Amino acid sequence: MLKAVARAKRAKPDKYGEIKQRYMFMLTETASNELEAASEEIGVTRSELLERLVRQFLDQLLTEEKKVAAANERGSVLDLSGLGENLNKLAGKP
Repeated sequence: MLKAVARAKRAKPDKYGEIKQRYMFMLTETASNELEAASEEIGVTRSELLERLVRQFLDQLLTEEKKVAAANERGSVLDLSGLGENLNKLAGKP
């Protein structure tokens, strides 16, 4: 179940130096419930959790993709053993 999170309206840039804008996207009910549970668990809004996921996970994913491409060019195997630890940090888990 989704519930409203009270917050002041923002008319100035946030901690990322930008003013947030409203976007619409669709999620399955399961994904929406997981997003809600995760945001409550770490104490941030759904919007902030999505912001973090996009900024950190995609940056990490693109970095890993570049490493894969470089490894493929060299013909070597890429070590992804630290990926799970980094995702746990992103989610705020020890």
